[in-house]
Amino acid sequence: MKYLQKKLDVLHRNADVFIIKTEDNRFIVSIPQIHWSTELNVLDEFEQKVNHLIHSLNFHMYDGDCKSLAHTISELTISKEM
Repeated sequence: MKYLQKKLDVLHRNADVFIIKTEDNRFIVSIPQIHWSTELNVLDEFEQKVNHLIHSLNFHMYDGDCKSLAHTISELTISKEM
């Protein structure tokens, strides 16, 4: 498993974002500060990931920019660090 932790300020405050890449080609993404996590398929298209994240985040965020956060997380899943 690969593991990535980033600090993002998209929530208008710093928040830890944890991304774990599993051996069966999934990403587990979590932001403990807002009690949120989700699962993504590594092979999904970029826009599929963004849309899934936006829909999931909309249920957990009352402030902040869900679209920007979803875009940033999706970019992290294709970064060279993963």
